[in-house]
Amino acid sequence: MHESGKQVRLLLSSAYVATHGRQSVLRQFSVASRIRVTDAEICNVLIVDRQRAALWSQVPGSGPRGYLVAEPALLSVVHQFAVRTWHSARQLRDHLELGDAGLDEVARAVLGQLSAGAKDETAARSLGVSPRTYRRYVAQLMDRFDVSTRFQLGARVRELGLL
Repeated sequence: MHESGKQVRLLLSSAYVATHGRQSVLRQFSVASRIRVTDAEICNVLIVDRQRAALWSQVPGSGPRGYLVAEPALLSVVHQFAVRTWHSARQLRDHLELGDAGLDEVARAVLGQLSAGAKDETAARSLGVSPRTYRRYVAQLMDRFDVSTRFQLGARVRELGLL
């Protein structure tokens, strides 16, 4: 909540976060629980009280351009796009953790096998490891993403946009 009592949500592009750096982003925005990061290419949008929206962007080779939208049908489309993008985006904390941790090829392969619903023996054979090693990889991923079941791991990985 903003000090005015209004709800404030920030949707940042992953490119913005990458160019400004972790510390800068954390210092710049104090409402971290209401910040999400998307990989979608978005222009800058500020929706004010659902009656007006300001959009601005910079097209390569020209200066920044800004638009004020007050027409209800267009404003509705902008709002729907913003809401859908918000819900598919990662929380800032998750985005930063993911950027710090990264996933190696083995972790991605294990997540792929889990996502496909492969049995442990089949997945292990596909990865060229023993079933015991495969289960250890799964346990390490569960620990890394702080979950206690494979289902929770799948949900968490999907929430982070890794699947």
